[in-house]
Amino acid sequence: MTDKDVDSNFDSKLSEDEFDRLEDIDHFERLTQDQIKKKLRQLGMMLKTKVKQITSKYSKDTVSFGTIVKISKKINKREARLGKYLSWVIRNEDVYRRYMATMLIKSNFHNKLDQFVASWLQQYDPTISELASRQQAQLLASSLSRIYENNYKTLYGVTRQLQSERISDKDIMICILETVQYCYTTCKSTFWKQTLNILHYISQVDIYTITNCPHTICLRIKELMKHAASYTLPFLQQAIRRGIIREQKVRLLLRVHNTQKPPLRTFLDLCTETIWYMLIQDPPLVLDFTQDKTLINHTSNDMIGQQTDYIVWPCVLSHEDGDILIHGVVESATSSKNNSPVW
Repeated sequence: MTDKDVDSNFDSKLSEDEFDRLEDIDHFERLTQDQIKKKLRQLGMMLKTKVKQITSKYSKDTVSFGTIVKISKKINKREARLGKYLSWVIRNEDVYRRYMATMLIKSNFHNKLDQFVASWLQQYDPTISELASRQQAQLLASSLSRIYENNYKTLYGVTRQLQSERISDKDIMICILETVQYCYTTCKSTFWKQTLNILHYISQVDIYTITNCPHTICLRIKELMKHAASYTLPFLQQAIRRGIIREQKVRLLLRVHNTQKPPLRTFLDLCTETIWYMLIQDPPLVLDFTQDKTLINHTSNDMIGQQTDYIVWPCVLSHEDGDILIHGVVESATSSKNNSPVW
């Protein structure tokens, strides 16, 4: 039996005009639900009948590979149309709308339950309450400020002595600021990667992301990461010391300092450790490196209103677009002319 005979036998008593007409969306949308269901049953029976005809007509020992391919394509074509009609039925039935409304109610219930449990943990669980503590956030911001007061000035002073006079103070300060920003960006990226990995292993599915993860689970993950920080931080600090070597923006520091020796190593490790604990807070603290036009976010009150030349040290925010915990430091236009930074 030839392939042509196979085609004619397969298509016998099968109205192609009916299939082609139903492919027309306009025609299909004019059908009622009962008519759609009737066509669905008819097509299902056609498919079942044709498959039965093929299996009874041809022997698996004599049928050619080309015949099998042709038959498979025709059956798949009918089955694809069948799935299309089925999707139209589901999408247009009132049952589907009721199902979606029920899922929304369920989602809202879970969100409220999650908020209640998270609030309870923040009040009564000692470790969790510390993560959400305003006092703890203020202490971490102060720790970053102490790094500026001590280690930053030490690193700046040593770099100034080792660098050529052709390198300006501004170049050195901006380079150190880029070092802090690299630590912050790397820590932030690593933190969210670790959170997502833990979330994936807990749930065993990929349905959760940082944006839709229940707050209660995030708090528990942060609790785990805080307990594990003493083990994970040395690896992160080592990765930052190695990775910063490839950063072009800090070449000026790398010319005169070794990332594995003080004072640069000390500065990098302290920044990494403090920033890591800042990210574990709930909500995570934010370092603001924005080049503002005034000194409002970056100096003490007596300097407010002066024009900014460049930022020396970032301010710390309680959260994204939150209030200021610690003011940053800038080089003002006035002090820049006098070549003396605002400490």
